[in-house]
Amino acid sequence: MGLQKKNIYFILALVLILGIALQISRQDELLAWTGRLQAKTPDSLDYRDAISPEEAASLQTDRILILYDDDNPYSIRLKDNIARTLKDMKQTADIMEAAKLQGSPDRYQAVIIAMPRLGRLTDHSWLAPYVEQGGHLLLATAPDLDDVLLAIYRKLGAYDVGEYILPQGVRFQTNILIGMKGYELNKDFITNSSLRMDLGDQANVHMTSAAGDPLLWETPYGKGKFVVFNGTMLDEKTSRGLITGITGLLIPDMLYSIFNVKLVYIDDFPAPFPNGINEELYRTYKRSEPRFFKEIWWPYMVRLAQKHNVKYTGVLIETYEDDVTPPFLTPKQADRSSLATLGREVLKGGGEIGLHGYNHQSFVTSERISAAFGYKPWASADDMAGSLGAALRFAQSVFPSNKIQTYVPPSNVLGPEGREILAKALPDLTNISSLYTVDEKQFAYVQEFEVAEDGIVELPRLTSGFLLEDYMYWVSMNGASSVGVFSHFVHPDDILDLKRSFPYTWEQLYERMDRFLQFQGERYGFLRSMTAAEAAVEVKKTAAAQVYVDRSEEGKLRGYVNRFSGDLYFLLRTDKKIGALKHCSVKRVDENVYLVQAKDAKFEIELKGSL
Repeated sequence: MGLQKKNIYFILALVLILGIALQISRQDELLAWTGRLQAKTPDSLDYRDAISPEEAASLQTDRILILYDDDNPYSIRLKDNIARTLKDMKQTADIMEAAKLQGSPDRYQAVIIAMPRLGRLTDHSWLAPYVEQGGHLLLATAPDLDDVLLAIYRKLGAYDVGEYILPQGVRFQTNILIGMKGYELNKDFITNSSLRMDLGDQANVHMTSAAGDPLLWETPYGKGKFVVFNGTMLDEKTSRGLITGITGLLIPDMLYSIFNVKLVYIDDFPAPFPNGINEELYRTYKRSEPRFFKEIWWPYMVRLAQKHNVKYTGVLIETYEDDVTPPFLTPKQADRSSLATLGREVLKGGGEIGLHGYNHQSFVTSERISAAFGYKPWASADDMAGSLGAALRFAQSVFPSNKIQTYVPPSNVLGPEGREILAKALPDLTNISSLYTVDEKQFAYVQEFEVAEDGIVELPRLTSGFLLEDYMYWVSMNGASSVGVFSHFVHPDDILDLKRSFPYTWEQLYERMDRFLQFQGERYGFLRSMTAAEAAVEVKKTAAAQVYVDRSEEGKLRGYVNRFSGDLYFLLRTDKKIGALKHCSVKRVDENVYLVQAKDAKFEIELKGSL
């Protein structure tokens, strides 16, 4: 009997302890503890230089010349896109109107002709001699069939030229895009205007259309080479990975800078889930909308993160009410308990909680733009700031120790008035994450990877959604091959929106996301999984760095970095064997492609013969 009483007391004590633990789990003390799970990012960076400006000027570095036609809008777009790609790569490039070039550009290792009309060159007699003597020349777009082309087309590797064609899709013969050798996209979203050119045996083809029409090839000529891109899509931002790979054909043993980050965002999360029953969801899962997201959707997302080594950056919404005038009060629908539970799990997974807004009303004063999204225009920047202050207080009440470092504009729309007040209203803000490419309506806040004048990092997202058609694969492979970034975002309610989910079930959408992340991991597994706040530090470090690659000694690449503030990452394209290393590490990530981690402001890579 005594033993039985002891057992009863033990059970009662255990129930009491569990009850107390459950209550504590709902308290701010535990929330404060989970806030400390947030990844730590440095408040400032310390910079140091490897060499003086005079020493930098004396180095033997690569120089590229871009020639363009200032009377041709397409040529201007093409020139701008190539120049921005080279800037992100930390390659030195000069830009010149083609008509102003006098003589041969012999001091440049490579010349890029970013215009279809070769006749715009005042003097074209230098083309063949420049290449023959060791220069590398790229025709970055399908050339016009003019007298200049007819004079050199055989040197380009063709034995005949014909009519213009509109080939669709791409087929990769080599890994001109990293990890893509043998891959084919037979889709009409990739369409080029090309000149039919029949190639000889000397031409090394890197890419064709899906039907086999040559789009990219190189042909040796004397000591140099001609490279031809026989298409018209290099003016598009989504082709920058291709531009990067082509640059590797122009610069032997090319070392270029990348950010080396992998990001996945969940917009509108955590947020108050709409109460009620969605008939389709209830028919399948026998759950209300809040229960579906908490008990079905979120566990699937956790599984994805664990399987593919993903850290989620969630961006919080306080309410879906459309108030754009003060006072901005915490509404009854704000479920602090659910927000805390889900947000805590994001943080426990190494993730981050950022801010989407007090509500889902984009910061614009334009009635036209607001109406396009069914939103209300804001009356003033002060009202926008007031709503941010309310959202910040709410976020701090739920996650007391969590800093709001990331802001994602609702619908990726952010007007100049809203952009101006962000740094003042959110004192810990380090980055804004919107879009990399222009949206269909051209209303989006479109970004480059860079640091703005106010010190906030512009950190765009490249891909989105669960449908993940081939276009998203194309954008992701170009982002990874150029700036070394995979950045994707989804919404919990994608499943409820026919445009974002039809005709798939949640399990099918999950499988498509699973395949997309698997694809990324197989080809770009070297990218480091991060939160947005962590990636912002990497962008800040890399953007500030001034990189010089000296080639004065054969068989060696010597890197010098001014404004060095910590490890930097590069990709090296070379057919040489890797020899001795100093202050860096090198890892093979694809055929003739290596990830380089520079651990000091001065580093060195020995290259030995050809593989």
